[in-house]
Amino acid sequence: MGSRADRNRAGLTRTVRVIVAAVAVAVWLVCASLLLRTAVPSGLHLHRVDSDAVFGKALVRRTVHVERFFLFTWVLGQLALFATLWIYALRGARFARESCS
Repeated sequence: MGSRADRNRAGLTRTVRVIVAAVAVAVWLVCASLLLRTAVPSGLHLHRVDSDAVFGKALVRRTVHVERFFLFTWVLGQLALFATLWIYALRGARFARESCS
């Protein structure tokens, strides 16, 4: 067992964490309430931007390919994540035993 000073320090650390979490939640709630009060002006009319005319058809075409690449790599990353989680679900206990010994 730890000494009284260690327990007091751990209690103080826990208290500080709870206070910081409470302040973070309070700040988040204030920001959320301020954002909920906002509204888009009714007379706001945005003109359509012709991206081909502004940036050029070649650049727009290239950016579409880059966006597809990012989507493809994101999907591959998600598949790798789920595969890793699946392996840990099946063999995680064995991995934990082997790492402790």
